[in-house]
Amino acid sequence: MTRMALNIADSSRRMDSEAPDHNTREATLDLGQIAAAVRRQRWIFVAWVLLGLVAGIAHLATTPKSYQASAVLLLTGQTNTNIDEVTLVDGESVSEITIENALQVLQSQRLALRVVDQLDLTQDERYLSERQSQLALMTGQIKNVIRSLLSPLTGGEAPAATPEVVVTPEMEQERLREGVADRLQQRVRIYRIGQSSALTIIFETQSPELSADLANAYVQGYTEDIVEANQAVNEQTATWLSLRIAELGDEAREALTAVERFRVQNGLVESAEGLISSDSVRRVNDEYAVALADEARGRALVAAYESVLAMGPEALKDRGTRVLIPNNDEPVSILQQEFDQFLARRDEVLENFGAENPELVRLEAQIDDLASRLYNETQQAAARARGSLDVASERVTALRETLAKLVEANAVAGQALIELRALEQRAEAVSNLYEALLIQAERANQQRTLPVSNVRVLSLATVPLDPSSPSTVRTLGLGMILGLMAAALHTGLREQRERFVRTGSDVTERLGQRFLGYLPAVGGLPGPRRRRVVGPETILLESEALPPQPVRLPDVDLPVLRWPQSQFTETLRSIRLASDLALPGEGARIIGVTSLNPGEGKTTVAMNLAAVLAAGGQRTLLIDADLRKADLSLRLGLTGRSGLTSIATNQVPVEHAMTEMGSTGVDVIGSEGPNLGSLAYDVLSSPSLERMLAEARNTFRFIVLDLAPLGPVIDARLCLNFVDQVVMVAAWGQTPRKAISYNLAHDPLVRSRLLGIVLNLVDLKALPRYSATDMQPAYSAYYQEAAGTRG
Repeated sequence: MTRMALNIADSSRRMDSEAPDHNTREATLDLGQIAAAVRRQRWIFVAWVLLGLVAGIAHLATTPKSYQASAVLLLTGQTNTNIDEVTLVDGESVSEITIENALQVLQSQRLALRVVDQLDLTQDERYLSERQSQLALMTGQIKNVIRSLLSPLTGGEAPAATPEVVVTPEMEQERLREGVADRLQQRVRIYRIGQSSALTIIFETQSPELSADLANAYVQGYTEDIVEANQAVNEQTATWLSLRIAELGDEAREALTAVERFRVQNGLVESAEGLISSDSVRRVNDEYAVALADEARGRALVAAYESVLAMGPEALKDRGTRVLIPNNDEPVSILQQEFDQFLARRDEVLENFGAENPELVRLEAQIDDLASRLYNETQQAAARARGSLDVASERVTALRETLAKLVEANAVAGQALIELRALEQRAEAVSNLYEALLIQAERANQQRTLPVSNVRVLSLATVPLDPSSPSTVRTLGLGMILGLMAAALHTGLREQRERFVRTGSDVTERLGQRFLGYLPAVGGLPGPRRRRVVGPETILLESEALPPQPVRLPDVDLPVLRWPQSQFTETLRSIRLASDLALPGEGARIIGVTSLNPGEGKTTVAMNLAAVLAAGGQRTLLIDADLRKADLSLRLGLTGRSGLTSIATNQVPVEHAMTEMGSTGVDVIGSEGPNLGSLAYDVLSSPSLERMLAEARNTFRFIVLDLAPLGPVIDARLCLNFVDQVVMVAAWGQTPRKAISYNLAHDPLVRSRLLGIVLNLVDLKALPRYSATDMQPAYSAYYQEAAGTRG
């Protein structure tokens, strides 16, 4: 099967599914449609691009040449060493704020005025007499016109009258100077190089020497401004330091005087270890501790003596008792040693000679005497210990009283000492600050005569040899781009106004209907055309029957017969395939052929479609159901004879009104004539016509009705009840899409019977410009070109 048939089958499957979302489609960018629009409007693009190039050439011819010069500065972190050290700020790094500040200085009016004065620009004709391009002049004029038109709307009340000011030559010169400086501010271009702290200063004028001079003057002016600013800061710093040093010197002297005055007033005499009162407290406290220890020792000694004396002299003979006697008294210690010797001798005699030995008696007497003497000596030692205890107690009492007095006096001195320490700390702080400022003042005085700058000049501007603008390539390129943009806008407006159906995608995607194919436009049939047989212009239907139709008409020259392999014929075959796919089976089928508007070629399609159906070996009946125009009957010469109206009014049988269309094998029932609109409703809705079509189904396989257009009249809608399928013919590039969509949306019966839409009068050469996917030109080798007719 041919490609057209396959398209119809695919279209049929698409129509069975849900209709596409038109809003989604319109919101989607289709590059194919854009390319097709560009192809359609290619001459518009050519014209606009040429216009853009002409405008670019005119701009090049009317614009004076300008030259660009640039210099490069590098910002460093060290601005003022003195300030950096005082504020403890790291001077090596360059912050974003520093760079922004440098940009503001470079763009300031002060620097611009410095450059104006340095180069004497108010007297430099190279700068004052620069010519403007025609584009700039035209733009300025347009702005002035717009401003003059808007001034009544935005000006408000007229300003109050001010006294006239006499302008002196000095004032005029200053205005000129400020105006030149303002122009410099607007023309200077400053860019940061990457992420570095380097800045490029660019100037562009019509004089190469002036461009270099301006860029270098800006570099020099900025460097000098930075040096002067740093020197001014140094001067201010040195002056401030001098005043502050004088103030701090007076404050330091006053602080030291206050310290000494407070010390004398409060009697705060200090030694190497602190206040004298504090030393006395510590010394007396130490003596008091020693006296307490002596008193405790004496009291213990007296208690020990008294405990021994309470036992009596006899107890001293016992060695355990003698141990309790303190040994700090020398006579007592000697007697104890002697007493121990006698006791040891007694024990030895007793052990060796027994208790009866006379030596033992003598020794006992001596021991008693020694015990008595030791007891008496212990009494004397106890008396001496009591005397020492009394002395120690008196000393403790005296030291306690002295220490209490000293502590009370030292507490008063401690409060005064705190205030003294505060005064000393303040005096020390003022003295330290005074010494630091003295050092800083010395450094500031050294830097007052040294130029300090945070700017390094990386490169000075050189005199440019070649002009920088206008650039031929850029200007012509911009002209082409603007031309393309204007062409795109123009094309968009034209495409937006494109409202006619032209492609199969318009039918399937925008209208949501089955697409039946393209029927090429025709300019005339090859060879001699047959003359059409035209009946009378007016037919009066009376009781007598009109003459019957001839049995057979002469041969009709149809495109489908002359070029059976043409695209025209192939499209009609695809309509038959679509009909078979929509209504499968062997039953008879009534197909109505109509259009939205007159003159879209429905009659031509109906005649050729009937011939194609009959060529397949199936009996086919063609009926002219357009009673208002009867174009089919006029072409075949059937007017003025029995036709559809005679059948519907039962004046003649069907056989009398039927004839064969040449050698096509198509039987035709014509119309008595045109201008039968008054009878259209009665004829097309009559039961007789319905019975005739029902009987024709038993005889014919296909019945093709040439219906009236849907738009202007209702005639075609009257036949829809007994029509199986409707083929709508739309003129390519003439039938509005919205008109078709509106009529189908408001006529459900037509929409339910609609087989599809076929595009007629198609310009196959122009078709690719409207469809990026249609391959009709590529298949031209398979077709023999045929010509269709309009009607």
